Amino acid sequence: MKKLIYSHQKSKSEVYDFVMNLPKANYQKDGLTIQRQLRNEWLKNSCKLAEK
Repeated sequence: MKKLIYSHQKSKSEVYDFVMNLPKANYQKDGLTIQRQLRNEWLKNSCKLAEK
């Protein structure tokens, strides 16, 4: 379990940096920017990976 999380550490921060560096959306959808939606989606997916 620990090993799995550790192996995802690098890709985790890489994806996070990528998402955070995306240009801000010009419009908001349901009060969330696309950037935040992507980040939330990614966080959900990374949590699922960690649970396996």
